[in-house]
Amino acid sequence: RARLRRARRVRVGAMDRAFGRRAWAPVDFFEMHDVDPPAASIERGCHCLLFGPKGSGKTTLLFQHALAFVKRDPDARVLFVCRRDAVEASPPLLPQSVADLDAARRISMKYLSTDLELCKLMSVMHILPAGELPNLIVIDALSGF
Repeated sequence: RARLRRARRVRVGAMDRAFGRRAWAPVDFFEMHDVDPPAASIERGCHCLLFGPKGSGKTTLLFQHALAFVKRDPDARVLFVCRRDAVEASPPLLPQSVADLDAARRISMKYLSTDLELCKLMSVMHILPAGELPNLIVIDALSGF
């Protein structure tokens, strides 16, 4: 246990030196000068799969994409589907400029626990009025359902 705590301290210290700030400071990956932006955007109507090891920042990246999406279009709505326990255990880091509450309000969170619940949700999307359909649906931790 002491060895694990010591290892965590070393990793955090290394990140502090690498980024010149505290490791837990929220970061907007799309605005960092030392991170290359995505090579191409996700075209309208296309699907995208983001995968990586646990704890690599997938949820943060997805949430920040959702936030950037609603900031670009004042009429856009996002449905962010995830497991409540997973998000509460490791919430996404938000950019320091997340003061735009109007944009954040247009991201609806839907908490599901099973793949059956996910199937049911997707099977009833067609009955929503056209004005209430989300423009973007993000499913976080698909393998967790």
